[in-house]
Amino acid sequence: MVQAPASLSNPAFGNILLALAGVAAYLCIQSLLVWLSRRRDRAFLVFSGWAACSLLYVVGQWWQYKAPTPQSSLIGARLNVAAAFLIAAFVAECVSELTGRRHSRLFRAAAWTACITGAFCTLVLPGSVVAETNHIVYSPFGHTWYAPDNGPLFYLYFPVIITVLVVLFRDVLSTWRKRAPLDSWILLAALGVYTLSGLNDVFVS
Repeated sequence: MVQAPASLSNPAFGNILLALAGVAAYLCIQSLLVWLSRRRDRAFLVFSGWAACSLLYVVGQWWQYKAPTPQSSLIGARLNVAAAFLIAAFVAECVSELTGRRHSRLFRAAAWTACITGAFCTLVLPGSVVAETNHIVYSPFGHTWYAPDNGPLFYLYFPVIITVLVVLFRDVLSTWRKRAPLDSWILLAALGVYTLSGLNDVFVS
């Protein structure tokens, strides 16, 4: 039986997650309102979807952190991982809109199918992507939480997500000269954060 860590009740990290959730909610609503007034600019609709999935991701992370028992933390873990799959698909669409590089219908269909089925399996098939067991993660920043063990399908989907991210990195780098340097750095930073987060989930958490 996993025992609850003593520092689990520390509210600092939980408050940071709630603040991030508020930012994601604002960006989602604001981008959606802009799109409603400018229907031809599809980038705002895509960004709104990205922000909505990011909101679900942060809420899942918050639930994991605040969960009083290992079993209840799995609810947040499933929401967190399912949202991560959908984020990958929306990030691909957003980068495509910003760089002007249109991927083939086959690539887009494969990416969306993999991400949607990954999210579906995570939420509907317990133990497939997120295992029914977990462990305690001790952060160097002083907070701890229950993290799920990876299910067998997680390692099947991970290479798919990494492939999508590699393609997106290529898109950003290949169109570097066509955009302002700041835009390129923002895109690379966003992709870098998601890549490092994914690697952390697999090899650390």
